[in-house]
Amino acid sequence: MDDLFTRYESGYWRWDRYIKSTVYISHVNRGQKHRASRLRSSILYPGTLVPDNSLRIRFRDIDLTDKNKFHKYFERKFSLHDPPVVILQDVKDVVLYSIEPDDLTLEMIDYLHLPMVDRFFRALIVYFQFFFQVWHKLMKRRIQATCHVWHPQVIKVENRIRDDLADLRSMVSKEYAAILLGLKEAERFYHMPDKGYPLSFGDKDIRMNDVLVQVSAKMVWVALSRPNFSHIEMELDRLTRTNAFNSFLYQTKRSKTFATTANETRILTGAADVVQKRLAAQSPLIKEALYGEHDSRMLALGQRCFPINDYRIQYLEIAYTAPETTLYDYGIKVGILGVPRKYFDYVLKRKRNALGAEISFDKLIMFKLPPRDPNSADKLPKTYPTRPPRYKPSADHQTCIDKQYKMWRNIVQYFD
Repeated sequence: MDDLFTRYESGYWRWDRYIKSTVYISHVNRGQKHRASRLRSSILYPGTLVPDNSLRIRFRDIDLTDKNKFHKYFERKFSLHDPPVVILQDVKDVVLYSIEPDDLTLEMIDYLHLPMVDRFFRALIVYFQFFFQVWHKLMKRRIQATCHVWHPQVIKVENRIRDDLADLRSMVSKEYAAILLGLKEAERFYHMPDKGYPLSFGDKDIRMNDVLVQVSAKMVWVALSRPNFSHIEMELDRLTRTNAFNSFLYQTKRSKTFATTANETRILTGAADVVQKRLAAQSPLIKEALYGEHDSRMLALGQRCFPINDYRIQYLEIAYTAPETTLYDYGIKVGILGVPRKYFDYVLKRKRNALGAEISFDKLIMFKLPPRDPNSADKLPKTYPTRPPRYKPSADHQTCIDKQYKMWRNIVQYFD
């Protein structure tokens, strides 16, 4: 009887729509939760569900003690054969380490280590680094417009920038749509568990999408040397949830900081972002996949091997599919991927020199998207190629990723 009173002495009961039952949430020892209830329940962690019924992952700041602990226990260890450069797994390790241990689950670790999700992360990094390049140019032109006369020729330049940004957005939409459809390795995370079982786990699907969006924002933030995080969150919410459900637009201070004119919005959103009714609205990423006009060779990068006869396609193929260890040699910037680790500390923050300024590598490696070839359509093959992709991860690279994946699973099991 005494055990009954101590078990429920401080806390409250809450209805869980996923398991159709009540769940007791205790204020005492909130970090000590039973593993079975965590895997079954959609109320994953106390305090993470916000009023709109979405999941909020808790991230923490990493201090000097945490840095040393990360370096000792969590950082990827280099062998004699591994080049000391930053890879996508290193960025993922830093992001996972910054998440509160109570908010990590085995299902989340499995989900975030899918090859399809890794391709989605890399496509987002390429998109956002070009997005910020365009954004800074537009802000600079906004200032110059006060003392310069507008010329009609500017429309052609703006349309070219808009189409370039849309091409990179289409690569993100391709991977995002594949994840939502549960293709290949993502099939076991699809909301319809069995074709013969008509029940859809809609709440679970929402939680997994919330996890993907929030972790993606942190991945991009770390990979781009920590720019304005609020801007990344707002644009990523727009891409995946539309402006109608973008919570950041309703925050007055943030919305005013990143407000754009009608012409700037036209450039940043693209021609595929057509107006739709709110109840039948599709996210901009899905619109890009359905209504955008893009080169089929670009969309097939990582799936098929096309003949090398277009410099733009060759450049994008390296940016999206080449091993991270070769990006620095090619001189193609994909965030901090492929950059030697000597420029960063343990948690991938840029090191500073004796004067306190950040050590820059931007002059050594950069992202300059080549212009479109006007005769590119004439170079298309008559038949769709069947050859596998040109670049594949090496066995050592895959072994390294598997080792980190097993480490994170062991950590989550330990905290359970």
